Amino acid sequence: GISALDPAWSKEVKVRGKMLFIIEGLSMYLTAEENGKILKIIKDNFDNAYILMECLAKTWVKKEEIEKIAELFARFRAEVENLNSLNLYDINIHAENVIIPILNIVYGLNLVNINNEVKNSSAIDLVDTDNRIAIQVTSTATGEKIKHTIDEFIKGRRFEEYDNLLIYIITEKQKKYSDSTFAIAHNNELEFSEKHILDYSDILKEVNSWINISKIDSLLQLLKEEFCEEEMNRRKYLLENKETIKTDILFPNIL
Repeated sequence: GISALDPAWSKEVKVRGKMLFIIEGLSMYLTAEENGKILKIIKDNFDNAYILMECLAKTWVKKEEIEKIAELFARFRAEVENLNSLNLYDINIHAENVIIPILNIVYGLNLVNINNEVKNSSAIDLVDTDNRIAIQVTSTATGEKIKHTIDEFIKGRRFEEYDNLLIYIITEKQKKYSDSTFAIAHNNELEFSEKHILDYSDILKEVNSWINISKIDSLLQLLKEEFCEEEMNRRKYLLENKETIKTDILFPNIL
């Protein structure tokens, strides 16, 4: 197809005369300059044209898309919690992979799953060697889990490779963590506090600060692919039958 911003499309329209152009579901994703370019193409190439153009404020589009993103994250949390309640804990392992492209888009990282290279890597699951960031992905949000992760990070001298340790909770983090949770980090001069513990709410805050609607939309499309009802049911089936199904990938759209 031809882009609406490319004047070449006007040459493909063979009919002339009195014409009505309907522009729907497009303008809110373009800049003022891009919308102006489309209108100029019509003006320059069609003598007797009328335009019916859907115009929505970007703030409205942004609000609607962020609400959809929040709903899809809620599905993800519910999926993990439900499968864990059925003792299907392998979902936690595969969730490491689903969160990679999400965090890469949201925070501009280049994360990879270190467990693909070192099985059951101590304290960390995802790493960005360029930015020297390590992330543990877990569904357990307790202070004890946080302390254990920090302790293992220090014991393994991971701070020599990574300047920052983050913990991403795929369910929901606690509203508050006691100072004792971070004591071992402070005693070993590792910078770590509540701001280093992330969950879906932190992603939503970050996305809400974006101005670029197309970037928000790319994240939304990514989440839609993986958290539709069909994909969730398929993953549950694969986990329940993992002994007989060895070759399927749980998150094919993302990996």
